[in-house]
Amino acid sequence: MKSAKTQLFVIFFTLVNYFAYSQTDLRKDSDFLRSKTHEYDEWLAAKGFGDVLIVDSLTVEEHKVSVFLGYPHAEQTDFSLNVAWEKLKNEYESKGKCLLEENLFNNLFFTLEVSPDSVQLIILGKQEYLFRIDILGSELGVVVMDKIAQARDAEKIPIPVINLKNKYIQQKDKIKSADLNKITSEIKLFLQKYYKTKGAWWYFAEVEVVKDFEHDLIIEITDLKNEILKNERDYFEYIRISIKAEKQNNNIILTYDLMAKYGSGIFLAPRSVNDYKNMEIKYANSLENYREKIKSMIHKQLIK
Repeated sequence: MKSAKTQLFVIFFTLVNYFAYSQTDLRKDSDFLRSKTHEYDEWLAAKGFGDVLIVDSLTVEEHKVSVFLGYPHAEQTDFSLNVAWEKLKNEYESKGKCLLEENLFNNLFFTLEVSPDSVQLIILGKQEYLFRIDILGSELGVVVMDKIAQARDAEKIPIPVINLKNKYIQQKDKIKSADLNKITSEIKLFLQKYYKTKGAWWYFAEVEVVKDFEHDLIIEITDLKNEILKNERDYFEYIRISIKAEKQNNNIILTYDLMAKYGSGIFLAPRSVNDYKNMEIKYANSLENYREKIKSMIHKQLIK
């Protein structure tokens, strides 16, 4: 057995080397790190992940390396990326292994030969507000941040101006930006009113306006129960609704999307966003029926 003095020396030597290593300016090693991302790409392919994820780019700062993963098919949408990601994650983790995100991150910093707290791995769709997963290293281990519900193909809803309520359009032959803002404002108020009394029996749902700018609206509703999944008592639900109003000829075009996730919880909602799963995978029919219901309700708010 090593003496206490020897053990202390080893610990001190390790800490000194680690501190010195962590303070190294990583920008000096940019070429080396870039070459290592090619090796990581080969690892993704060898593991069977390459059909879903490939290395897209790399940025190197003084004490941080950021590796961005994209998807290999140019024609792929953010929605199809989400489906492929969920399938890959479920297949990998169903074998009793660690989180897929943890495996991706651990092999990245091992390949780059840098400390875990100097790396971030970002999986990015074409529009990051639709699909983005950040994976970071910390003293507590791997941290995954997925704050955005993943994407599906949004729906275009044409509404002839002649069918709109008069209060929305001042001059029906000349649609202005202010008119479009009135429409999205009305939708926002309707959704806030509709969801404010929903939730669980012991508290109300949280309704947050994530974006409200230039007739582009995004609303998130959390802490819901039995809203979409009527017969699933053990799940909390999270809904994200996107609405954008545009003018096209003599029509108003609403770009409409409703996405949802679910997570286990009887009395309390899941603490981590990572505990929620995309409802599109398992409950596609229920989600589509609910999507149509909300679309119809919004439509009725606008037309005569």
